[in-house]
Amino acid sequence: MKLRWIAGYGPAFVLAVTLLACWELYVRSGQINPAVLPTPIGIVQALFDNWDVISGHTLQTLLETVLGMAAATLSWLSCSMCHRGCAALSTRCW
Repeated sequence: MKLRWIAGYGPAFVLAVTLLACWELYVRSGQINPAVLPTPIGIVQALFDNWDVISGHTLQTLLETVLGMAAATLSWLSCSMCHRGCAALSTRCW
C-alpha cells in the first residue's frame, strides 16, 4: 500500500525537483537578472534571514484570513436563514 502511494507521487516529485533545478540553472547561467527572478536557493535564504519579520506578518495575515472567513460564514448563514424564513411565510421573498 505504501509503495503505491510513493509511486503515485513519484512523478510529481521528480517534476517539481526538475523544474526547481532548471530554474536555478537558468538564473545562474545569466539568462535573467537575479533581481528580476531570484534563484530558489536565494528565496529560501531570504526566508530564513528575515524570519522574524515574516513570521509576524504571517500570523497577522492568518488572523485576518480566519476572521474574514468567520464573517463570511456568519453572513451566509444569516442570509440563508432570512431567505428560508421569508419563503416559508410568503411566496414573495423581497
